[in-house]
Amino acid sequence: MAQDALAALNVAIDELESELRENPRFALLSQLRAAREAYLAASEGGLFTSGVPHVTLKQGEVKRNLSPGRAKAYELCKKALQGHTTPVRTRDLYDMIEENGVSLPGGMNNLSSLLSRHPETFKGYGRAGWTLKDAGNGAEPDSGANGEGSAPLFSSSQEGGEDNEATTTQH
Repeated sequence: MAQDALAALNVAIDELESELRENPRFALLSQLRAAREAYLAASEGGLFTSGVPHVTLKQGEVKRNLSPGRAKAYELCKKALQGHTTPVRTRDLYDMIEENGVSLPGGMNNLSSLLSRHPETFKGYGRAGWTLKDAGNGAEPDSGANGEGSAPLFSSSQEGGEDNEATTTQH
């Protein structure tokens, strides 16, 4: 009877640890615990003659998994911004992803958060909007409150049975 309870506890612990390994903060906690254990073992063995050792954490190695909706929004924005050298407003990007059947809880704030968490792909220009990181011509666009300097609006390609991929309308 006690073995069954212990086995059930071990299964529950293993499942939770497996789920938490995907969380970047849990990965950081694990690294900090390992560093603490290494420090304690080294200090008990007299390996440190002075000071605290330098500890390097591998925080950048942990990647977040995007929800299916955020992953689709990421891909749609990436495709839609290709070829644009001037920023496209967040509102226009959000309207475009909604037209393509993607709903983001939290609306434009969620989209802005998504784009800003991927600086390797997207470059933000405040209220003027977003471009792909490598799409600029080197000049900083106007980031006025009304989005002056923003690229034209987007439209979806839902007509004619196409694949709901984002397309741009250039004027």
